[in-house]
Amino acid sequence: MNRPDFRATWNRLKSFLGKKRTSSGILRGLIHEDESAHGYERNDVRAKAKKWLVSNGETLAARDVELAKNHFGYLLPANWANS
Repeated sequence: MNRPDFRATWNRLKSFLGKKRTSSGILRGLIHEDESAHGYERNDVRAKAKKWLVSNGETLAARDVELAKNHFGYLLPANWANS
């Protein structure tokens, strides 16, 4: 079974799931970076997190959206992630 349409669908699915996993790792890295930062460097980390979350929020899984809202919710727009 080496059908091109099946293979293309499979590759899209792998890519989609890979992006979700990568996005989850980036979010966790940002949270760790925020918790490890001290003083004014925390502002820089939070600005970077907000910029990344606003532009990549749609690639996050539902549990990661909740995690982002719990940790960085005060930085995000009210309609972020349509929830």
